[in-house]
Amino acid sequence: DPIPDPDPDVPPHIPEDDDDEDDPTDPIDGTLTVVKTSNHEGEAKLGEEVAYTITVKNDGNVPFKNVKVSDELAKFYTTIAVLEVGETKAFTVKVTVTEEHVLDGRVLNVAVAKADPIPDPKNPDEPIIPEDSDEEEVVTEPMKYRVTVRYWYEEVGGKTAAPDFTNLYVTGEGYYIPSPRVPGYTADISVVQGVMEEADVVYDVIYTANQYK
Repeated sequence: DPIPDPDPDVPPHIPEDDDDEDDPTDPIDGTLTVVKTSNHEGEAKLGEEVAYTITVKNDGNVPFKNVKVSDELAKFYTTIAVLEVGETKAFTVKVTVTEEHVLDGRVLNVAVAKADPIPDPKNPDEPIIPEDSDEEEVVTEPMKYRVTVRYWYEEVGGKTAAPDFTNLYVTGEGYYIPSPRVPGYTADISVVQGVMEEADVVYDVIYTANQYK
């Protein structure tokens, strides 16, 4: 009912309301998140095992069905039947560092997740496909091989003329190793030098007594 206003010049107030509710359908959000982390800090060595954690999360607003998770490097493949809104699934995979990784200087690991298409009422001809990928890179140490130089009097396996020299070099790196001076003797190789290949190498330097008149 109208409510009289104390001011006679003001018309009475009539409480009333009119509301128009528009309830549009929320757009489909097909955000599928994949995050990969490793347990390794710093460089990895040949033969070392690196563990990766793959985390898959439904950041959308509808459930995702048949979420296929794959990791080619680790030969890991699995399917999540249903991933509810906000739900997270985590998986651990392991990769062993190979010589190929070391020569390449890194271990690049990529995980991919993809779910079944979701029909979009607003665009029936183009269903939404939740998918995402993530990569995690672990730096490896370059491959190193050992150069050993042995010093002998007169013959290999005889009396040692000087302590052995040994050191590691990266494949493709040059090395230059002067033979130590031994009073009264001359080395048959004054300088051991070369370029490091993909194998350990051993050199024998022979010292022969100088001849005097």
